[in-house]
Amino acid sequence: MKEKILISGCTGLTGKYATLKILNKYKNIEVIGFSRDINKSFSSNSFTFLQGDANKTSFWRELLKKFRPNTILINSNIRHFLPFLEAIDTLDIEEFPRVVIVSTTGIFSKFNSYNFLYKQIEGKIKSYRGNFLILRPSLIYGSKNDKNISKLIRFVHKFRFSFSFGSGLNYFQPIFYKDLGWAISEVLLNKNISGEYNLTGKNCITFIEILKLISFNLKKNLINIKLPLKLTGNILLFVEKYLRFTILPITSEQVFRMSENKCYSHLKAKEDFGFEPISFQDGIKLQIDEMIVQGDL
Repeated sequence: MKEKILISGCTGLTGKYATLKILNKYKNIEVIGFSRDINKSFSSNSFTFLQGDANKTSFWRELLKKFRPNTILINSNIRHFLPFLEAIDTLDIEEFPRVVIVSTTGIFSKFNSYNFLYKQIEGKIKSYRGNFLILRPSLIYGSKNDKNISKLIRFVHKFRFSFSFGSGLNYFQPIFYKDLGWAISEVLLNKNISGEYNLTGKNCITFIEILKLISFNLKKNLINIKLPLKLTGNILLFVEKYLRFTILPITSEQVFRMSENKCYSHLKAKEDFGFEPISFQDGIKLQIDEMIVQGDL
């Protein structure tokens, strides 16, 4: 009997790569992927694409009743575990499917306004009646389609200057999207890998070092403008709240979180399933070279 795998968010950056790895890695499987975007990425007899909204309990209920999956990958957003849980609790299911959820290291933030929802949802995941696995990636980068580093690269390329907030010596540990996709495909069907794992990059690096590596690989001299963290964050917060627009390519939340060090060990993942991410130095070079070849820079 084929293993039925249901994947939410299969057309995004990590989701697309992970889905392709899954289709190549496992043979006796049937993959049902869905997203709000139209599928243009897959051509496999083992893959079925559906367009749908993972926010809707009714859509989850329809999928669960129709396909009865053995394994579910929630890659679209950790929030989508809640409508999934509502849906599955209304169905008469003898054996609950294994659920793999892509969460975030943002759960470790010192700001309650940022970490509260993640903690609340992970609490519900840990009370799930089936086998579950929580994967917590750090800042994801590596493509023109990532949500953070690509914007910074384009900004530096266009204007040849950038901003740092506070000292700029706060640490990050970005993860290359292909390393994350590999990890997802590696553990998806291994029920012995359960619980929770942090998936972070090979090394910790300061924001100033990130800027230097970007400017070096772009071969541009960079002027860095240092701004006071709290003052800048409060100005952006006021503008976002009352004027409802942004004046910098960064949010007030991102500025305030510049006071945090975002380094988290992935040793458990290394020991349990051989997770070996590349360094940011290597990853950012790959990303910028690819963006140049694709005409994005």
